[in-house]
Amino acid sequence: MFRLRPSVFRRAGPRDIFLVAVVLCICVYEGIHYMGPVKPTSAPQVVYKMKIVNFGEKVNRLQVDSAVQQEVQLEKKIPDKKVKKSRLDIIIRKQKSKAPKCGLTQPCGPEEYAFYLTSGAGKNLQPEMCFEDTFVMTAEKGNLGRGMNLFLMDPNGPKILDAKTFDSYRGADDQIQQFLNAAPKNSVILVATFDDAARKLNIESRASFGQFGSKLIHQLNFRGSFVMVGQKGLPPGCAIEEVHLGKSFTFAGPSEIGGCIFLTPTIKVGRLEIGRPREESCNKITFGGKLVGKPLGHSNCGVEQTCASDTVPVHMFTGKDNKVKPIICVNGESPISPDKAAVGRGFNLVIFDPQKKQVVKAEHFDTYAEDSSMMEIFLDSIEADQILLGVTFDDASRSLKSFAKKLLEELGASMAQDITLRAAYMFIGQKGIKGRSPYEKMEGLSPGVSWPQPIENHFCLPLKIKGKQGKGNINEGKNELRRAFCKKYDGYSDFCDAENIDNPLKASQIVDDNMHGDDILTVPIIVVPGMILNNLRLTLETLLLQPGIQVDHVMVMYDEKFSEELSNLVKLFGFQFKSLKSSRRYSDQFVKAMQEAWISFPKAENIIFLEEDLLVSSDFLSYFAQLLPTFEKDTSLSAISAWNYNGYKYVSDNSSLVYRVENFPGMGFLLKKSFYFTHIKRVLHTCCNKRSYYDWQDVMKVSMEVLVPDTSRVFHQQYEGMHKDAGLMKELFNKDRITNLDSKAKLLDVDSLEKSKYEEHLEALLKSSKSLDTSRVGDCAKDKIGFTVPNTIWKSYTIYYSQSSTEDHSVLTLLARCFGLFSFEGETPKGLHKELLRFTYNKNHVFLIGSKSPYFKYKPSSVQEIGVSNR
Repeated sequence: MFRLRPSVFRRAGPRDIFLVAVVLCICVYEGIHYMGPVKPTSAPQVVYKMKIVNFGEKVNRLQVDSAVQQEVQLEKKIPDKKVKKSRLDIIIRKQKSKAPKCGLTQPCGPEEYAFYLTSGAGKNLQPEMCFEDTFVMTAEKGNLGRGMNLFLMDPNGPKILDAKTFDSYRGADDQIQQFLNAAPKNSVILVATFDDAARKLNIESRASFGQFGSKLIHQLNFRGSFVMVGQKGLPPGCAIEEVHLGKSFTFAGPSEIGGCIFLTPTIKVGRLEIGRPREESCNKITFGGKLVGKPLGHSNCGVEQTCASDTVPVHMFTGKDNKVKPIICVNGESPISPDKAAVGRGFNLVIFDPQKKQVVKAEHFDTYAEDSSMMEIFLDSIEADQILLGVTFDDASRSLKSFAKKLLEELGASMAQDITLRAAYMFIGQKGIKGRSPYEKMEGLSPGVSWPQPIENHFCLPLKIKGKQGKGNINEGKNELRRAFCKKYDGYSDFCDAENIDNPLKASQIVDDNMHGDDILTVPIIVVPGMILNNLRLTLETLLLQPGIQVDHVMVMYDEKFSEELSNLVKLFGFQFKSLKSSRRYSDQFVKAMQEAWISFPKAENIIFLEEDLLVSSDFLSYFAQLLPTFEKDTSLSAISAWNYNGYKYVSDNSSLVYRVENFPGMGFLLKKSFYFTHIKRVLHTCCNKRSYYDWQDVMKVSMEVLVPDTSRVFHQQYEGMHKDAGLMKELFNKDRITNLDSKAKLLDVDSLEKSKYEEHLEALLKSSKSLDTSRVGDCAKDKIGFTVPNTIWKSYTIYYSQSSTEDHSVLTLLARCFGLFSFEGETPKGLHKELLRFTYNKNHVFLIGSKSPYFKYKPSSVQEIGVSNR
């Protein structure tokens, strides 16, 4: 499963928020379920992160298996083949240890408390204020409002002391000052703004927030956004806070922070996932963990994989602008970091001994204000084979002399002569290197920009650096198209981070020789995005990572209102795109896409459709490839689904199993052309005027079936929004789900999925099955499972239940709830095949069989079916 974090949803820019508001006004009946953040992250999620995450049962962000994929990373490798981790794999695995709280990507440590705050954005998008998975202030509770929303906490509890809203748009200065001045010493405050909070917020009220460590409160302007976690007694600048400024009369986007804090007599940050590092003079807050610029804790310097014995983990960060300070971490030591004295403007240098694997010394030289003579002495002191790691910060060029550049060049820094005003420069060299270092990168100023793009990298550094010939190029390895896109558009989170912005977006090569020439590689893939373009970006990323993907066979069909930005995004990935006439509802857009798909690909016998907000597993294409031959031969099958209605945690743990079911799960599916033209096209606007998870096949009243995996191959980011069916979508998407992580998963008994053979296959399983003890079925009403599945491996177990007719699923609904399968008031259980519902539980097969099923004949005479009387 995977959890996505508030920001994967939240990262919509002002333009996205405006469009959401416009469409909300139009869509009174349907609502907009895809307007909210889909957290991812962990998302984050989703979202997210912020990036793709999970807010307990309420706001699961990007989570797959307690995974878009973590703890967030895929370690399964194919020998001698380099396999890029899919986005899905990364996000899922991050949650593997214990469930993170408040949408974070990783759980907090012992005695740490999770928090996440996001301000409102405009008049419609409400703030979120989460502490330890509890939403303290919400619109539903009636304790949120325009202006300043805040609550006080006792650090010794922790417990909520008070929660208030102050309408600082109309004026509430006296009340704000009285409240803050009366707050107990060391009390912790959490703050989030909504709508406008600055219009009548005077300087005295702003100064009151300064008692809690705020400095950015003085920057908050009309229609700006602001969040903060502070503590009474902290000096200004030492709170955890973020501010986004309003422009003219336009609302700013949401500000957000999140992470882990210790609530000791003085608040300390255990890990800050979203936010900016504070000033180094803050003596009551210590920083570790993930900050803006991602200075990770010392453990392995933030490098995900374990480095080989002849390498060491390294994290290099040039800092951002002249505010967020640089980082150099090597082999678990961080001699250059925001909280150290040896860091500042100019050059920040570390000498590392590769034999002892330890830092020799670290210094910073202000080559803006002072000449570089002291730096030259430092460079001249480097001994044979010692490694030099360096980053610049702010400006390092003004007083840098030619002799210092020459010494750097001798260590392999070939770009040293090119350092210009405010250039961001990262390099690693070694005394005695032959040629130039491969570990060198520079970012200069672009026209109209005050500061360059920061540079950041995590990697394993060889203890013996092999030099390259020639001179390094400042533009080498840059992804100029991606840079231009990120400069123009907001809301794409980690896609535009310094560490990722130059990563090439190239189609993945085939790693399994059996996939060469496979028919699935020529099957068109149609992506129908929703309103959150960052979620579309995640879909495209996971598609591009599919081994053997053919970019000219992928087409994004989108609502014309997103034309420029969306088409520019799709171009980055090399996929095709087509604009559709604007629709009032997403389901209308999807219908248009289905019609257009067969026109755009007239020779296609099958087409894969992907709905909005999906991430695809690393074996997505491989899964379809293994099923395609059987599917094409069997005329009783209408589609192959990559999503399982019942694919929740604990009841879908076999990535090798596929079932035949009578429902049409939708989400991500391969549709047969003949089925579309025979059964769908003629009733397109009646069968498909709702989302596919309402089960189109039930509306069409056809007897054909769909192939469905036990473990899903797509993950739908968690839902937040105001759709009239929000409860159903939270049941479907926000509970813990499993998504396959094994890129080499092989499906078992694919031939047995053919119609007649499947009956024989089920018959064999049921004949060898054992009935479960149902004497405690009544415990289901007490939120207990009511059954005990033996501790066996892949044995078959049955439960038989009574029905008055094939339409009667009242008992089955109870059983589904017992096991944690799909269950929602007003909806029938999903995944049925002839009144049999099949799933896996604790590595065993479980069959729930109704009395109107042809398989009921396998019930032993000694076994009593579950009926109304014994529920």
